[in-house]
Amino acid sequence: MKNILFTIVFTALLTLAAGFVYKCDNQDCSSCPSVENCEKTLKCGCCKICVKFIKEDEICISTTKMLLQTHLECATGLLCNPYTKKCTKDHSFLNQLQEKKPSFNNTVICHNDICYCSFKGQILTGYTALHINHLTPLSCNCARHKVNYKKSGLLGKLFLCTKKGSYENIQCSGSSCYCADESGKQVKDKEGFHISEIESYQC
Repeated sequence: MKNILFTIVFTALLTLAAGFVYKCDNQDCSSCPSVENCEKTLKCGCCKICVKFIKEDEICISTTKMLLQTHLECATGLLCNPYTKKCTKDHSFLNQLQEKKPSFNNTVICHNDICYCSFKGQILTGYTALHINHLTPLSCNCARHKVNYKKSGLLGKLFLCTKKGSYENIQCSGSSCYCADESGKQVKDKEGFHISEIESYQC
């Protein structure tokens, strides 16, 4: 019992210290963390994890890579400023970032090691900042495809993106949903399902 309590407390301390870095790849569905009394929940692989909101002027950036049971993000109306590394309601720093050239295959705009999803040189709001060491060729793909689809005027396809701008493991078109890979395409040998099952379906 003492070991379990220590693990919970230690994880909580690490979470507060490490910022919003978390990892959901290959999540073990049989050992999902508790999401009782959470302010908000977030899909993490086949599990859900708690979301804890960071207050104004609190640290929001960490370069530490850890597996945490809680996802941290700036509270509603606040953005993570890469210059101060704190959550702020002053969004004027975006103008400074906007002057920088897109990098990493034109998918992000970065200041030093901190990057934001972008599309055609414009920062996409609503997504968390990404440390440059955590970027992959598929980073921000969902965020970029979502805004491009919206600009096309087409309707019907839903883009379910993570806070990092990547594809969720479930995607939908109209009322038909399916298990998706990192590029948003349907996983082979997995049947589709109705959108009404989206909360309970395990991919």
